Amino acid sequence: QESMNPEDEVDEFLGRAIDARSIDRLRSEHVRKFLLTFREPDLEKKYSKQVDDRFGAYVACASLVFLFICFVQIIIVPHSTFMLGFYLTCFLILTTVVFVSVIYSCVKLFPAPLQTLSRKIVQSRTNSTLVGVFAIILVFLSAFVNMFMCSTVDLASCMAAEYNITPDRVDICLISNLTSNYSLGTLQGFCDSPLPNCNFPEYFTYSVLLSLLACSVFLQISCIGKLILMLIIEFIYVLIVEVPGVNLFDNADLLVTAN
Repeated sequence: QESMNPEDEVDEFLGRAIDARSIDRLRSEHVRKFLLTFREPDLEKKYSKQVDDRFGAYVACASLVFLFICFVQIIIVPHSTFMLGFYLTCFLILTTVVFVSVIYSCVKLFPAPLQTLSRKIVQSRTNSTLVGVFAIILVFLSAFVNMFMCSTVDLASCMAAEYNITPDRVDICLISNLTSNYSLGTLQGFCDSPLPNCNFPEYFTYSVLLSLLACSVFLQISCIGKLILMLIIEFIYVLIVEVPGVNLFDNADLLVTAN
């Protein structure tokens, strides 16, 4: 490619600069900075009626995040019938949603009822938003629901009862001397709990953070809607960690320090 002469280069540079300034000016005049919505109701109404035929791809990305979460938790968390049943159910639901949403792109190849259902989901901003939020909730639940299948017996209280001492006398030295019974590799629940130990609860937190990626892929959900949804997700998880699941993390801290 021949090099441009200086005058043409200057003209091209000025043209790009003018276009960029024009776009910035139009954006500042017509779009709210924080909400990222049009200032004029008519423009916002017209934009909201635009059909996003990539909705199936959004659900597929959320499903991919779900599969990563399943992969991590199946490796780390002790297996249970509930885990396998829940993951299989979520997988079937997400696969069905992806299938129905993708039908919109090749609608003539499928029966009329599926075509109608696909149009109702994709062509309606409200319906697609509700389906997207539902998919995000499924991914979020898959990130921490196995926590309820783990033993939440307090390790300090358990050892105090076993050795007839007060809980405040249970320290790192005592636990380190009893690594055969109390270690990170112990899967059997403490104090004969019927539920297994989950000695790496931090992976629940990692999975919840991973589930937040599912929020970002749904472009038809507004920025404020995504922010509110993520705040609700984090609030629910923190509440669960601080109330019913607090012993999981306390026990893990004791075992990690002692071992």
